Amino acid sequence: MRVQFWFPAALAAFAFLSAPTVGAEELVPEIERDIAELEDLVSDSVEPPGVETALVFSNLGDSGRLVVCHARNAQGESVGAAAVAVPAKGVRHLIAADFSAGEPFAGQVTCKAKRPVVGSAFAVSGARLTDVPVNAKTKRKAVTLHFPIVATR
Repeated sequence: MRVQFWFPAALAAFAFLSAPTVGAEELVPEIERDIAELEDLVSDSVEPPGVETALVFSNLGDSGRLVVCHARNAQGESVGAAAVAVPAKGVRHLIAADFSAGEPFAGQVTCKAKRPVVGSAFAVSGARLTDVPVNAKTKRKAVTLHFPIVATR
């Protein structure tokens, strides 16, 4: 996994898409992860079986899109932010641990992107998968994806 800091691009995306409030001093790390890591996440070789939520983004468009996300814990406090660049016609994902530096948390995540990005999510515990709901709201050229329950342990 490679983490890049795309402060100018992420800050512009936040401003353009009216993303959750982030101070100018905060950096939004861009997560770059190979799809093979998603396959490893759902294999039964994961030991010990903890809980992880995968947020999956599909880009149906002909140009790449930056997805910027902000996580909050169950008390509504900010946990962290992350971004992922989704190539044209491509798929990328984040995991809940990306927001909390690997620390356990349960809460919610809101993501912003330009259309046509589609979100899906699932929780993984060992080899068990559970679909997680995603609410999408589109406004003009932007989409807001809300993942109402996200957890990592």
